[in-house]
Amino acid sequence: FALLVGVTYCGEGDPVVGLKILKKPKECPRKVQNGDYVLIHYIGRVVNQDKPFHSTYDAGAPMPLIIGSGQYFRGFHQGALVGMCEKEVRQLLIPHQLAFGKGGLGSLVPPNSDVEYTVKMMEWLDDEKPAGYR
Repeated sequence: FALLVGVTYCGEGDPVVGLKILKKPKECPRKVQNGDYVLIHYIGRVVNQDKPFHSTYDAGAPMPLIIGSGQYFRGFHQGALVGMCEKEVRQLLIPHQLAFGKGGLGSLVPPNSDVEYTVKMMEWLDDEKPAGYR
């Protein structure tokens, strides 16, 4: 099923991250919070393009991420992953201002492109958090 749960506002007039829950487990004893060190799989696409510009599935390994750290780009840290359950799948619609912006991402993402990520929360990496993030 797909459920639109809302958008995340950065401030008045700021761009927002759109969010859809595509799959949610029946039980969710723990939810992602800021500061959590998690392992995620994702597929990234430019909006209205079918071909992904990057996929952790194609790369062969999920990506570790500290929620709220500013790692990667702002659209991942505007609350869109907070509240996820293990094995939950969400679709994030991220405006270019919160993604790769005016510079784009080389030949993969044109400048000023909105992007869409399908993200699956795999697991917590509590015992493996890098130094300085404990």
